[in-house]
Amino acid sequence: MDSIVAGLDSASTAELVEAAAAITTQLAQRSAPDSGTACMELAEQFAAALDQGEQVLAGLIAVVDRTGEPKHWGLASTQAWLRCRLGMREGRAQERLTLARQLPRLQQVNQQLATGALSYGYAATIADAVQRLNDEDCAAAEGILLEAVAGGVSARNLARLGRRVHDLVAELAGEDQPPEDAQRGYQRSWMTVSRSLDGGCYLHGWLNPEDTAILDG
Repeated sequence: MDSIVAGLDSASTAELVEAAAAITTQLAQRSAPDSGTACMELAEQFAAALDQGEQVLAGLIAVVDRTGEPKHWGLASTQAWLRCRLGMREGRAQERLTLARQLPRLQQVNQQLATGALSYGYAATIADAVQRLNDEDCAAAEGILLEAVAGGVSARNLARLGRRVHDLVAELAGEDQPPEDAQRGYQRSWMTVSRSLDGGCYLHGWLNPEDTAILDG
């Protein structure tokens, strides 16, 4: 293995991509080991390698996007190229494009993703959370979200945190703007309702102790 890795240092990017494709092709033609323990260990190792591959892919996509290359091939946008030529679904294409555009602003995330210290799921979630922030707020938000990752928060809960990261950045900067819930006060119960596509609805609100007792009853 060491001899293989030693030869990679002098290889070009194109040669390394070709080698990675060849190795993946060989793996795809082999059956998984019978041992569940072995498969778990190999899956974790391979998933980490794939996540590092996502960092490589993001770098390539970023150049394609910056140069406007898809338009030279009759495609309307980089996202259209990802859908048509790489076969991605709309959501995955948007996720990868967002990561490619935001990674240059997320130096810590970029480094950790490249070294395998951060998973693709976390990196994509952070990129999505900061895309509407300016560079100064982006750096602050990156620190907040990475601290949450280091604290063991799940990717799902990190996404929830990301949706309110603007308020957290404002609090960190000393802007004493109370959160939306606090602005409504805590004297009277309140409730907001939003419809879902399946005909149901989502409820968000706060009940005072009296109304809470009625609900419990």
